Amino acid sequence: MKTLNVVLRRVLPSPLGRRVGEFMLLPFTEDETVVARTLQDRIAELARPGALRRRPVERQELTGPRASRYGRLVPIILESHHDVAVLRIDHGKGNTLDTDSCRELVLRLEDAEQARAVVLTGTGGIFSAGVDLKRLDEGGAPYVSEFLPLLSDALLAVFGCPRPVVAALNGHAVAGGAVLAAACDHRVLGPGTIGVTELLVGVPFPLAALEILRCAYGTAPLPRLTYSGEVFGGEDALARGLADELAAPEEVLERALGVAARLGELPAEPFAHTKAQIRQPFHERIAEYRHSDDPEVERLWRSPETLAAVKSYVDRMLR
Repeated sequence: MKTLNVVLRRVLPSPLGRRVGEFMLLPFTEDETVVARTLQDRIAELARPGALRRRPVERQELTGPRASRYGRLVPIILESHHDVAVLRIDHGKGNTLDTDSCRELVLRLEDAEQARAVVLTGTGGIFSAGVDLKRLDEGGAPYVSEFLPLLSDALLAVFGCPRPVVAALNGHAVAGGAVLAAACDHRVLGPGTIGVTELLVGVPFPLAALEILRCAYGTAPLPRLTYSGEVFGGEDALARGLADELAAPEEVLERALGVAARLGELPAEPFAHTKAQIRQPFHERIAEYRHSDDPEVERLWRSPETLAAVKSYVDRMLR
């Protein structure tokens, strides 16, 4: 029973895509179909829009440019544009993903729960360069174990958001940044490029990241996208479906806000239900396999070979 409890806590998704902080007692039985049926029923229950509500976190105090939490600058800025919430990544030169920005992204989505739609964008000339490899290099294996679950939680928070989420790609969206863009419902691309470059660095994809890419782009393109690590911009990105539309640099945010406002005018509950129906197969695969795949991904990221490859990349490209 203890093992089952741990597994359930890791795999059950909430409507915002995070692991559910609850334990669930299953009847003791050797019949795997009974266990599977119980799990499926609970997952279906939790996947319904509005099934779980969490208390907003410091909503009013944490809005506006470079707001601070407990005296420090936060990596995700929440702005309001009428009924549309804008979440702006503002975290170092590359708007990278680390333990701080991943936690904050989940909180910011909760803060924006009253908005009719959400726009996700970056600061400066980059949407997001993905995982903060410098911090990964400095933190080593212990940091990997802390970071990976938070990364999946942040990606799934965007992917599972019941409201429309539009990516205003103000610049490059690579590696984890590309997955973050794929988790959105619509992508407006400016002057940057999109590509998943994880294997070039030497790290595998968490299951949640691959399923988000599969949902956005289909199964057939995944080998080329992931194996080659190519990045695409402009018409190439549009032709491959990586972006839904192109915009001039100064018009990216405005266009994204327009799309978000239009989608936000749709009836909220029917939209949320339709979105959940479309993404249900991907949430179910994540829920079914994450408990077995995540430990293997963590093992590979923690391995001396992977950490050496990350260090080599950081020394060559980022120092």
